[in-house]
Amino acid sequence: MEKRQKKYKGMYVRNRRTTLRALLVLAVLILIYVGWLSYQSALQLAGTSTWIAHSQEVLLRLEQIRADIRAAEAGQRGYLLTGGPEYLDSYNTSIENIKSNFLVARRLTADNATQQRRLDNLGPLLDRRLALLKEVLDRSHQGEKTGAVDIIRLGEGRQLTETLRSMIGEMDDEERRLLERRE
Repeated sequence: MEKRQKKYKGMYVRNRRTTLRALLVLAVLILIYVGWLSYQSALQLAGTSTWIAHSQEVLLRLEQIRADIRAAEAGQRGYLLTGGPEYLDSYNTSIENIKSNFLVARRLTADNATQQRRLDNLGPLLDRRLALLKEVLDRSHQGEKTGAVDIIRLGEGRQLTETLRSMIGEMDDEERRLLERRE
């Protein structure tokens, strides 16, 4: 009977060691899995952060285009009213900024066909608005103040500006929807 008890105790010790080893392996596997999940989560968060920053950059460029249209118009008005060259400096800077920000917005939205179509429609309208601003200034430089004022009175520039604001607003709304989904 004593022999039997020893054998039984040996089996018990062996089973206990096997169980402990199995639990240790299981714990290591769980730690590896949790580590992998954490890594995947960090990658997803980094990707999300990149897209959020991307949308914010698009929104910034659209707002800058809007602000520079206003600044170009204000520069033109200031020059027409005062003849002061500092207004032309403001106008010229705004025109360059509009062109630059438009190109950046196009590059940033290259992955979005809807935004690209909107930019395709926006580009010619922007060009026409900038051409009207320049035409008014050119007439003023040539001494045709009445001709310059007549162009303004026709209201095409104002109408184009409203259309541009509306189109930029649609693009802005789209980016905000994307931003909301990405956050």
